[in-house]
Amino acid sequence: MKLAIYQNNLGSASGIHWWLSQEMNIGPEVYSFTDGYLRPQHNHIGGIVIEDGNHPLHKQFNDSFEELDKTEYGTVDPFAKLEDVIKDFDTAIWSNYSGNLANPDNIIKADKTILVDNTIEEQLFFYITNYAFAWIETADDVTEQSESWANEHSHIEGWKEEWFGKYHKEYLKAWEDGKLKYMWQLNFAHHDLADNLNKYDNNVILGEPEDHERLFLQKRQELTDAYSQDTQFSYANNEVDHIVVDDNWYTSPTVITDYLGIMSSFRLKKFLLDYVKMYKRKKGLYNTQFIKYL
Repeated sequence: MKLAIYQNNLGSASGIHWWLSQEMNIGPEVYSFTDGYLRPQHNHIGGIVIEDGNHPLHKQFNDSFEELDKTEYGTVDPFAKLEDVIKDFDTAIWSNYSGNLANPDNIIKADKTILVDNTIEEQLFFYITNYAFAWIETADDVTEQSESWANEHSHIEGWKEEWFGKYHKEYLKAWEDGKLKYMWQLNFAHHDLADNLNKYDNNVILGEPEDHERLFLQKRQELTDAYSQDTQFSYANNEVDHIVVDDNWYTSPTVITDYLGIMSSFRLKKFLLDYVKMYKRKKGLYNTQFIKYL
C-alpha cells in the first residue's frame, strides 16, 4: 500500500510520517526525532520531527517533491522516484515538508491519503521551532543557504547576481560581528531583495536578532494569505480515498490506524507517547518564550 501524507506549508505531516514509520513494515523513515533539544538556548527551541539531512534517502526524497511543481491538472506521482526503496515495505509512506502542490486541484497518486489541515497558528509554531531560529553556525552556512535560495528561486531574474554582487560580503561580515544569528534573518533578507529587486532603491536591511515582531507579524500574514482548502475540496469532489486530520491528530490515533487497516501496536503506542511528550514540552516553551507575539 502507498500512503501519501500531504500538508499545505508546514505542520504535522512529518510527525505522522515519523510515528507510523516506527512500525517495522512501514517506511521509509526519513525524519529525525529531536529529543536532544530539551532546553532552549537563546530562542532556539528546536523542532520535534525534522528532515534528516544525513539520511541516505534525503536527496532522493527531496527530488520527489518536484512532482508537486506540475501545474497541468491531473495526477502527480512522487512515489515514482522512490520505487527502488518503497518495495521493501508493506506500507510505503511519502510526505512533504517542503513545497505545495502548484495546482491545488491535483491529486497525489496513492492508495490512501492523509490530508493535514493545520491552523495558521499551528503552522506558525512549526515554522518558528523548526526553521526560524536555527542557528547560522559558520560562514559557509550563509553561502550555502544563499546559494540554495537562489537555486530554488531561479525564476527571479537577476536575484543571484544582485545578492552575491552587492550583499553577500555584507552578510558574511554581519555573521562575523554576531549581528546575523538566525536563519529567519537571512531568509527575510533574501525575500526583501526579491521584493525590491526592480525598484530604484533595493536596499536590504538586516533585522535585529532579538526583534521578533516583524517575524511573527509577517510570517503569520504569509501563512494566512497562503492558506487554502482547495486540495481538500478537490479530493472530496473527485471522491478520492482520503481522510483529513487537524492539529490534534495525536489525540485520536485510531482514526489513522483504522483508516489504514493496521493494528495499534505496542511500538506505535510507545512512539506516539514520545512524540506527544516532546510536542507538549516544545509547545510550552514556545508559548512562554514568545507570549507577547501570540
